[in-house]
Amino acid sequence: SWLANRMIVGGRTTPYSLVAGIGPAAAGDANLAALLKDGGQDGAPAIVLNAWTARDLSATTGDALEMEYYRWADEGRLVTEHETFRVAGIVPMLGLAADRGLAPPYPGITDSESVSDWDPPFPIDLKLVRPVDEDYWDRYKTTAKAFVSVETAQRLWGTRYGKVSSLRIPAGEDATAEEMSRSLASAITRGIGSAGGGLTVVDVRTQNLAASAGATDFGAYFSYFSFFLVVSALLLTALFFRLGVEQRLREIGVLRATGYSLGAIRNLFVIEGGLVAVIGAAAGTVLALAWAELMMYGLRTWWVGAVGTTALTLHMDGATLVIGGIGGVIASVACIAWTVRGLSRCSPRELLAGSTGDGPGLRPSRGFIWAAAMLGLALVLTAATAAGWIPAAAGFFGAGALVLVSGLAAMSGWLRRRTVRTLHGSGTMALARLGWQNAAWKPGRSLTSAALVAAAAFLLVSVDAFRKDTSAAGGRSSGTGGFALIAESVLPLVNDPSDPAGREALGLVFDQSDNALSGVSVVAARLRPGDDASCLNLYQPKQPRVVGVPDTLIDEGRFAFASSVAASDAERANPWVLLRQDQADGTVPAIVDATSLQYVLHAALGDEVVIDADTARPIRLRIVGTLADSVLQGEILVGEAAFVRLFPEIAGYRMLMVEVAQARAGDLDGVAAILEERLEPYGVDAQSSVRKIEAYHRVENTYLSTFQTLGGLGLILGTIGLAAVTLRNVFERRRELALLAAAGYRVRALSVLVVSETLAVVSSGLVVGTAAALLSIAPVLMARGGRPPALSMIWLAAVAVSGVVASVLATRAVRRLPLVPSLRSE
Repeated sequence: SWLANRMIVGGRTTPYSLVAGIGPAAAGDANLAALLKDGGQDGAPAIVLNAWTARDLSATTGDALEMEYYRWADEGRLVTEHETFRVAGIVPMLGLAADRGLAPPYPGITDSESVSDWDPPFPIDLKLVRPVDEDYWDRYKTTAKAFVSVETAQRLWGTRYGKVSSLRIPAGEDATAEEMSRSLASAITRGIGSAGGGLTVVDVRTQNLAASAGATDFGAYFSYFSFFLVVSALLLTALFFRLGVEQRLREIGVLRATGYSLGAIRNLFVIEGGLVAVIGAAAGTVLALAWAELMMYGLRTWWVGAVGTTALTLHMDGATLVIGGIGGVIASVACIAWTVRGLSRCSPRELLAGSTGDGPGLRPSRGFIWAAAMLGLALVLTAATAAGWIPAAAGFFGAGALVLVSGLAAMSGWLRRRTVRTLHGSGTMALARLGWQNAAWKPGRSLTSAALVAAAAFLLVSVDAFRKDTSAAGGRSSGTGGFALIAESVLPLVNDPSDPAGREALGLVFDQSDNALSGVSVVAARLRPGDDASCLNLYQPKQPRVVGVPDTLIDEGRFAFASSVAASDAERANPWVLLRQDQADGTVPAIVDATSLQYVLHAALGDEVVIDADTARPIRLRIVGTLADSVLQGEILVGEAAFVRLFPEIAGYRMLMVEVAQARAGDLDGVAAILEERLEPYGVDAQSSVRKIEAYHRVENTYLSTFQTLGGLGLILGTIGLAAVTLRNVFERRRELALLAAAGYRVRALSVLVVSETLAVVSSGLVVGTAAALLSIAPVLMARGGRPPALSMIWLAAVAVSGVVASVLATRAVRRLPLVPSLRSE
């Protein structure tokens, strides 16, 4: 049944009439069903009046009847509509035509004693009620005054809440109506169950524990970045142990000469190194706790923008500490064993002479072949990552590691080359070239030092490439979509701000007649509240926010897309239109910000995402597009038509995207204040779109800062390694340097030799690490238009400075060389 405001025939009017839509199978009156089926002319739907209404309107069969009625608009407000019917017949007040049960219970109407007592939740003018209307109510109550077919009723008055108000089931021959009622009630209860009846059982503890796991496991990313740091630490371990072994070569030679086997000597050094590794692992475990506590302190203070809370404490897991300590010992011992295995290539005579035979031209190297192979694999991996065939994280770290190995293999080939060129010339450049050649004196040391620098440069440069800024925000194809403000209301706006009538009802006039809001336009969207799906939410969103994108926004094609499943030129030009396409598998097309999709929802383009999975009506969404760094990171976006179908219980608009003319761009706070004031009854809060994106960037950049601290540790390790190698080289070559000094070379010239050798190693490491970083972040650079990271040069300079510091330390050692004792030993 539906309430018609007025029914008019030939100028005669009857107000507030209940009209029933009757289906042929449930009519129960062959005459009424036949009239509704056969009536109607000239395309006008048929209507049947009861005798009382026909007499009131002086209507006869064939008359045109105009009906004025309310209709619930999708935005949740009443609108007045009109329809013209053709009177197909008049029925007496008997049987179905006199059945009060056709009208469902409606609070404020069906429970009233008189029409004047009506109190419905929509506006009516009770002054139009006549005495004859009160008389009809007293005698017939909710008996419908007119009847139309159920198809006509559903077309005119069906809403997203449903199209049927009641079902009539005829009683069977073998059962009474009461028995059928009880049987039907039991069957419906069993079929619907508690969930269908609106009751949902939720395991709150399990749900909270699942959510507390976090949207993104940043521990895994720390592990990824720490991999390069761990490799650097192991290289430093091998380097220092190698230096210790080289200091004891004559001792090893004596042991070999007196009959000790290589295996026994190796075991001796492995046990010795293992004891040191156990002590180091114990100390490292304590330092790890201190480092973790420092990181937690940073997240509570310096980097609080990344987590939005200071209620963070360090959680210690004893099993993890033990596993980490044992793993460190095993890695160190393995590294030590690999270091001492090189003793098998040395004869006792070489060992007694203090030589390991590690020099240029003594062992051919296949470094260049390995370098080419690793570089080719890195290029393939980068191309696969750009094409989306493999995850971005795997492609990033895989390509970076391969390029590092490739560069270091090429450097190894250069250091161990067979040919030795004679240097000619004089002055500082000639001395510098001699220093560069000296890097090949101990190729293993130089290679290890370069690897330390390369790992640090890779971390510092590559991480910096992922930093984001809002310098390009503002245009329609930017992350803000051209909207200067984003507003959200507590209560839904039942009037559409994009419609002139809706704006007038809300008190919003965006033209010259209202200078306060001139140059302002609004796009309103529907919103299903829920969990924030952006990086601002530390927990996994179990019920993400869903936004119904209006056709206005779809047609305008705002925002920049990172990717989409577009197949045609029109779809590629405006991927928003994909939201209007029906999916063959019954899923609903959806668009999500690329960052939220990858790091929060843990899905990819084309994947199916299920929301409300624990409810009786799970919703399956198909990701058809991703936005590039947008202000809509916290929501899943679907078409408005799909939103209305999925959430019929949600009325009105709660998200407003506000575009402000360039002339008023400097007064965004004022515009926001006016909107909040005009829409104060709805609890509207407006904020700058740029500031909202900056909040997202602040979180992401803060995490990158924590990752870059690992690069800083790598830089410290590289500096220590460089200083150790340089000082060791100077000490071992003191006789050579003393001879050069005796031949007339000044201390300044000797310093140039040492500095140039060290800088050659540092430069090689910088080139290898930077090349690895640039290749691995190539997809990011292409997305930025080829612009390199802004802070890369600063970090590279920091790495270079570390090399200069090591050189200065070595130079000071050169100046203190005892010339006479060194010459006597020569």
